[in-house]
This record gives sequence, structure tokens and C-alpha cells, in this order.
Amino acid sequence: MKISIFGALIVAALSTSATAGSVAGPVVEAPVVAPAMAASTPTADWGGFYGGLSYGQATGETNYYSAPGVFDNGDYVVEGNLPGLFAGYNVQRGNLVYGGELSAVFGEVRGTPDGFEEQQYEGVIDLKARGGYAFGSALVYGSLGYSVSPFAEDGEPLQAMTGLGYGVGVDYQIAERYVIGAEFYRRELNGTLDYAPTYELDDSGFDTFSVRLGMQF
Repeated sequence: MKISIFGALIVAALSTSATAGSVAGPVVEAPVVAPAMAASTPTADWGGFYGGLSYGQATGETNYYSAPGVFDNGDYVVEGNLPGLFAGYNVQRGNLVYGGELSAVFGEVRGTPDGFEEQQYEGVIDLKARGGYAFGSALVYGSLGYSVSPFAEDGEPLQAMTGLGYGVGVDYQIAERYVIGAEFYRRELNGTLDYAPTYELDDSGFDTFSVRLGMQF
């Protein structure tokens, strides 16, 4: 009888211990949730072909030399309004955008020095390499190129003046395919005058500030 009672006590003790262990159970830690990163502003898509219209105001000067490096007369002011067309292609790598553009502006950049015939640049063609940085809907860029402009004094045949061009600009996407922009561009133009072979045009050219409206294709 004593052995049976002792065995019953052992069984009861083991049962109580097992029940207590099941009540406590394993401790489960709540997962740590990392704070969400703030969403960045998406960069507009600038890749592909584009084209459009421009309108600019130009101011500049003409300088004549009777021999290389020998100043004769000049520094005459010229000015005018230049409507134009442009077309180009962009490649985009992340925020970097680069490509090429061909533009043509029309109209005259002219002036009349005292005692001289009227002088004018009859429009200009620009071939540009462009590179810039895009953020949000904006593209800020610089450009470097080569310009050709017909030039003459009044009554003389036009002939091409050529030289380096460079500038800066900004474009902004106002819709999925439409872009407005502004650009400042400087052209350094020079050449020999066929109708006055003892003179050459140098240290001349004009600056243009233009507004632009374009479309991406």
C-alpha cells in the first residue's frame, strides 16, 4: 500500500510540472519593421528624338582687321530678332543626358556704323553637342558647337562667316511629350571678305537669348 501511494505522488508531481511548462510556452519576439524610405521624385525621360521652334533676341558686334592682328576699325554693334527651328537626339543614363542638336535661325542681326554701309548676319546654322543633368522634370545643360552665318555689308554678296559656339540652357517637361526651355548661346564668327580682300572679320559674333518650345518623339 505504501509503495502504491508513493508512486501516485510521483505521477502527480510529474503531471504538475508538465502542465506548468506548457502554460509558459516559448517567447515570440515581434518583428522589427524598418521605417519606409521616402519616395524620391522620379526623373523625366529625356531619351530619343526631339524638335521644335525657338525665338531669340540677338546682340553682337563686328570688328575689321586690315591684316592678321592689326586692328583697323570695328566694334560695331549689331542686333536683331531670330525665329528658328531645332531638332536633336538625346541619350539618357540615369540623371546624365547627352546628345546632339542641329538648329537654324532666320532673320537679320544688323547695324549701321557711322560712315559705313549697313552690315548684317543673315541668320545662322548651329551644330551642337549637348550634355546635362536631369532632376525631376527639369534638364540643365551646356552646349558646344560650330556655327555658320552668311554675312555682308549692304549691297555686297553674302559669304559665310564661321566659328565656335557655346552656351547654357534649361528645358522643362510641361507634359509627357512637350517641353519649354530657355537658352543663352554665344557665336564667335570670323572670315575673310571676298569683296574687300585686304580686310578680315575677326573678334566678331553675337549672343542670342532664346525661348524654346519642343516636342519629344
